[in-house]
Amino acid sequence: MAFRYYIKPQGQRYWVVRASGGAYYDHFVKGSLIALSHLDPLRIKPSHDSFFHPDFNALESGMKEFYEAKKFPKARFRSHYNQAKSFISEMNVGDLVLTIGYRSVTIGRIISDAFIDPTPVEIIYDIEKDRRVSLFSHLKRKVAWGPTLKRESLPHVMTGSFKANQAVFNIDEHWEALHHILYPIFFDNGVMYISANITQQESISNYSVSQFMAVLSELEVVSKEWDQLLDNEAKFDPIFLNYAMNAALQLSVKADFMSPGSLWGALPPITGLDAKTKKGIIVFMVGYSALFGSEKLGWEGIIDKDTKHKVYDFIEKRLKEGNRKDSIQQLNLKYPDMNTDVLESPSLDNSYKLPSRSDQG
Repeated sequence: MAFRYYIKPQGQRYWVVRASGGAYYDHFVKGSLIALSHLDPLRIKPSHDSFFHPDFNALESGMKEFYEAKKFPKARFRSHYNQAKSFISEMNVGDLVLTIGYRSVTIGRIISDAFIDPTPVEIIYDIEKDRRVSLFSHLKRKVAWGPTLKRESLPHVMTGSFKANQAVFNIDEHWEALHHILYPIFFDNGVMYISANITQQESISNYSVSQFMAVLSELEVVSKEWDQLLDNEAKFDPIFLNYAMNAALQLSVKADFMSPGSLWGALPPITGLDAKTKKGIIVFMVGYSALFGSEKLGWEGIIDKDTKHKVYDFIEKRLKEGNRKDSIQQLNLKYPDMNTDVLESPSLDNSYKLPSRSDQG
């Protein structure tokens, strides 16, 4: 796939819906849905083609009556009611949702409101032995499922949240980590985020990491002063020194130095998107992508060929400084390269506009 960037929709939220400890993971993914069983005892009539918008006072009373009759703890009733309410009224079409299997996690985009459908979802695992498992949960939402990842490949900041016992819970606080998993470059409220994965298995050299970060800092400067530097590299050293001495370098980096590991970066909000600033953003994106091998990339239509080649030449020259290229290659850096098309809703408005990604080729 081509190197891609993404603009995070405003208001998008992020959820986990468990499939009973993974037992119904296949039902969720193959059935293109998420489901919850907390309302099943109430025997609510199917909503068929219409969506389920209950009177929550009546729903709460009905659930409370059932749980009290069964002598279930009050905490269980309250937890299940709140989860059902979140599933129905807090989730929205366009939100992203994760479901967790025994070894895998799949990410999807919610594409329907909640509805009631008691029709079982059946998965046949072995026809000859008639081994089949049915999911009977009534409360459902339709989901367009996207990438599947191994649980151990996810950052610790996210996997820690999976220890929650609820069937439904929100992970808005981990939105950034989720996007770093999916995209090499993404934007939110004017902030540009970058992602890189360290895939080599041996101990990570601090020198190699420092050289990669040094190139990123130099790329930040050339993206801000491209009109001076792309045609006159001799000016680079004094201009870069001026940025460094005046604490004007703004790129921040988070790193997980496990083997393999990850490097995440962010540039602060950029205001006043005049023509120079917008082109500078694109120069940074093109230069960053060049660090992963320009032969894989396509930026036609988003930047003129002359500027693109000047950016590539700049990166190549900076990599030759102190033999950085060999040092950085020891990290075996890869960018996130997944098919995320189904996660991206064209109907969700973005407040921060760059050229259409469809122009990338």
